[in-house]
Amino acid sequence: MKKRSFTSRLNNAVEGLIRVFKEHRIVRLHLLVGSLVFATGVFLGLGRIELLFLAMAIGLVLFAEIVNSCLETVLDFVHPDYNPILGKTKDMLAGAVLFMGLIAFFVIYLLFIPYLEASLPNGFQRLKGANWYITFLTLSIVGAIVIISKTFFQKGTPMRGGIPSGHAAMSFSIWTIVTLLEANALISILIFIMAVMIAASRLKEGIHTIWEIILGALAGFLVTLTIFQIFTV
Repeated sequence: MKKRSFTSRLNNAVEGLIRVFKEHRIVRLHLLVGSLVFATGVFLGLGRIELLFLAMAIGLVLFAEIVNSCLETVLDFVHPDYNPILGKTKDMLAGAVLFMGLIAFFVIYLLFIPYLEASLPNGFQRLKGANWYITFLTLSIVGAIVIISKTFFQKGTPMRGGIPSGHAAMSFSIWTIVTLLEANALISILIFIMAVMIAASRLKEGIHTIWEIILGALAGFLVTLTIFQIFTV
C-alpha cells in the first residue's frame, strides 16, 4: 500500500468533516445550537478559562454525535433491513450522545448561573447607546449568517424557507438593536410584537416550521447581542 503524505491525510480529514456536516442534519443542528450557547457565554462575560470549558463541553457533544452518525451509517450499510440487535446498538449509541448532552448541560449550568443575575442587567445597560454604525454591521452579519446557514443545511433558498428563518432572524435582530439603542420600553414592546407577527406569518404560510422560526429568532437575538458586546466599549 502506498504511503500517503501528511497533506493527503489532512485533505481527507477535512473532506470527511465537511461530508458529515452535509449528510447528517442532526450534526448541523448540534453545531448551530452549540454556536448559540457559546455566543451567550460571550455575552454574559465568561472568562477565558470558563469559555474554554464551555467550548470543550459543546465540542464533546458534537464529537459524540459525529461518531454516532458515522457508526449508524456503517450499520445501515452492513444490514439495510431492520435488525433488533442493530436497533439496540443504535439506541445505545443515541444514549451515549444523550449522556454527553446531560453532562454538557450540567457544565453549562454551573458556568452560566453565577453570571445571569449579576452580568445580565449590567450587560444590557452597557450596550445601550452604542454607535449607530454598529446597526448596519449587525444586520449585514445576521443576513450573511442566515444565507450561509441555509447553504450549509442545504434546505430552502437564500430568500425563502430553510434553516433558520431569515425573516425571524432579521426582525428579532432589529428588535434587539432598538431595545439596546433606545431606552423606551413602549417602542421596544411594539417592535417585539411586530417581530413576532412577522415570524408567525412565515409559520402560517407554511414556509417555515416552528423550530426554524425559533432558531432564526434566537440567532438574530444572540448574534446581535454578541456583536454589540464586542464593539461596544
